[in-house]
Amino acid sequence: MTAAGPVRLRLRLRPGVAVTPLREGLHLRGRDGSVTLEGSKALPALWELLSGRLGYGSGSGPVSGSGGVPGAGEEAGRRRLDPADPRVESALAALTAQLHAHDLLAEYPAGAAEPPAWLGASTHRPGPAAAALAAARPVVAAADPDGPLATALIGVLDRAGTPPEVYRDTDLPTGRVVAVAGTPPVAVAVARTAEGGFVTAVAEPERTRTDAESIAVRLRTGTGTGTGTGTGSADARVTAGAPAALTALLAGAAAQRLLCATAGLPDPAVREEDPQLLPERPAVLVALARPPHASYRPWVCGPADPAFPALAPAGDLAEALRRIGALGDPYLGVLDAPLPGDLPQLPASLALCASVAGPLVAGGPRTDLARVSAACRAAELRLGEGLPGPVAVGAGPGHALGRALRRTPWGAPCAGPPSPPRVPQAAPAGPWTRRNGAGIRRPATGGPY
Repeated sequence: MTAAGPVRLRLRLRPGVAVTPLREGLHLRGRDGSVTLEGSKALPALWELLSGRLGYGSGSGPVSGSGGVPGAGEEAGRRRLDPADPRVESALAALTAQLHAHDLLAEYPAGAAEPPAWLGASTHRPGPAAAALAAARPVVAAADPDGPLATALIGVLDRAGTPPEVYRDTDLPTGRVVAVAGTPPVAVAVARTAEGGFVTAVAEPERTRTDAESIAVRLRTGTGTGTGTGTGSADARVTAGAPAALTALLAGAAAQRLLCATAGLPDPAVREEDPQLLPERPAVLVALARPPHASYRPWVCGPADPAFPALAPAGDLAEALRRIGALGDPYLGVLDAPLPGDLPQLPASLALCASVAGPLVAGGPRTDLARVSAACRAAELRLGEGLPGPVAVGAGPGHALGRALRRTPWGAPCAGPPSPPRVPQAAPAGPWTRRNGAGIRRPATGGPY
């Protein structure tokens, strides 16, 4: 009995990489990186030798130039290098190392079936990802499996090489589809409405269904623009073909998020590096039919879940403002975003937002600090409706304590320290809260903040 040897790998240029010849070099660009190599007129000739080894022109990317050699040109065509020359082989190895360092190459198992091109474009190791997808066995559930959204999602999964099982689920509302795959199973929900639609973050199946219902409610009763914005004949003419295009976009996004999670690839929302999104928190794709638009939005309203634990206190003011922006997201947020608007900013900076008690204006020495004050007060008023006793909200535990101490009556008897900070489940990524215990003596200095 012999032990299995190591898997032999062959390097290939990642699908979608394009090459532009330069006077004394090459410029290569791909999905996740690019590199410009200059300094020698021999580079196009070296690329002529290397491109065949890397599978360039056989489905890996666009081919330009003459003779099937991109960027070779007449000069490179006249200069023929001897592959047996040790100096040439050394230069080819150096060129390959540069491409590998800039993530332009993929490692394919030698002799194995060719993975789908989108996997090679998404990861430098498409073999393990393809094996994970082959064992995924996705399942698509919808109230109407023959509806346009379910049909589009099934078609995308088929073309990706992962044909799904389909079944009718009468518990799902019309226009909503749930797809499950992998072991342990993960799921994504996608919905299409007259105003637009959404795609949830990948999570365990029950959490996905809960999130989908909560997102649908938030989009119907959004704090800001909502999904029904945009009217008029001009928009109607522009979006005359939007329904089919939007359905295809939602189905493609749902399939991509599910397959990436199953194959161990980064979530598409993470690739965008959007400063509006919160690290380690789920993001929802929200799409509008009029005007046509789609973007990932932060989702902070979901129930507490071990997969998405509460965030640590904000480390600085920039992070606190980022979280305030997520809480005040115009589509999925739970608070109105505090903004300067038309308020005068002298002698003090002011920010305005709506609250459960009516319009709220907060001031501060700077606009960003005024925004923090407004958001904290709006959250206190909102939480005060459901929690007994006064509530203090801050950007961190110390800030919340300072706000609580400021509101403590002078001369009240001391009854011990306040209770530990509590993070409301309705907004796990938002400001920290601290309950103001009865009878906390306010220091003569006015508190830590």
